[in-house]
Amino acid sequence: MDAEEGAPSRRCVTQKCSTNDVDMPPAALLPKRQNPTLSDKSDDTFSKAISSACVKSPTERPTTCFICLGSPGLPQSDRLWMYKPSGSLSRHSIKKHIKLFPNDMHYECSFCGEKLESKSALLNHAERVHGTVIRSS
Repeated sequence: MDAEEGAPSRRCVTQKCSTNDVDMPPAALLPKRQNPTLSDKSDDTFSKAISSACVKSPTERPTTCFICLGSPGLPQSDRLWMYKPSGSLSRHSIKKHIKLFPNDMHYECSFCGEKLESKSALLNHAERVHGTVIRSS
């Protein structure tokens, strides 16, 4: 008797699955972890930082620089740096970002995808969407 080698044939499915369910293993087959790994903690820290990158009200102020957070080339510690006093994030933004950009710069926000055509547009976007008030003297 000859046997055919290769991948097993597809099984018949009586219920339709959504496309999201296709690649998901059953919960019973997933390994149970007792303590979160370093990778889990890192992912959680990034997700919290990303969710705080856009403000919900005009009085809310972020503690993470949205430009640094959206720069994958920076080390993780720089991307997730938290600025406690409200003025320290503004000083960082002016020193590290705004002074370096020419007035006619073009920037695309990595969070919103909004295309900004000038430095003043970036300043307005930073305050309106991300809650980062940047006023250079």
